[in-house]
Amino acid sequence: NFYLDIAKDRLYISGTDDYRRRSCQKVLYHLLEILTRSIAPILPHTAEDLWRNVPWKTSSSVFEAGWIQPEPSWSHEDPETDAAMELFRRV
Repeated sequence: NFYLDIAKDRLYISGTDDYRRRSCQKVLYHLLEILTRSIAPILPHTAEDLWRNVPWKTSSSVFEAGWIQPEPSWSHEDPETDAAMELFRRV
């Protein structure tokens, strides 16, 4: 919810081709796509409804899209960050 509150400012204030607006749209696109594909096994009707009503071209069914494949650039090998996240999980 916090990110969406901040994103609204970028989307409403920035120009149509502004880098800030386009980067925010790309993040929201990835979030919606990944979330929809993730919930498909648990909430198939909701996921299918979302998938068929997105404003961009997709496969005919969320189940034809396949499982989530993370971007290679998203992975990291940083022991310091891993240790901090492990501490965060314990709290």
